[in-house]
Amino acid sequence: MADETAERWCRGYLRISSEEMSAGEIGAALAAEADLVVVKGQPLSKRNPASAISALHIWSLDSKLPDSADADVHLDFLVRFMEAHEVGLAALAGKCEMDIVCSVDNPTGQRALLLLPSMIARLARFGVQLSYDLYG
Repeated sequence: MADETAERWCRGYLRISSEEMSAGEIGAALAAEADLVVVKGQPLSKRNPASAISALHIWSLDSKLPDSADADVHLDFLVRFMEAHEVGLAALAGKCEMDIVCSVDNPTGQRALLLLPSMIARLARFGVQLSYDLYG
């Protein structure tokens, strides 16, 4: 039985990765600072030097919203960032892969997610992949 008193949370981030472009070059193209940078050839985890080695340079931006915000609010924040940085993202085309990840923990067990057609169209315009990590 689910714990009805446990708090739900949600986090979202935009991840841009490349074999050839460094995270610094990605950030420069976007004129934006990353919240997380992973250097190709370095451990994926700074806290665990025995972690896997990254095969890619990774530039990542958090949604900066509270964990209490719904997944669609995190997603909207990240898509708005992409829309505001459309020229920079176009410069990365063919050199980088992009995805948005929303991690959701809902201890009550509800795991239904709804994407409106308007959001699907906004995501499709950028060719960005969307992943939901569901916990709970």
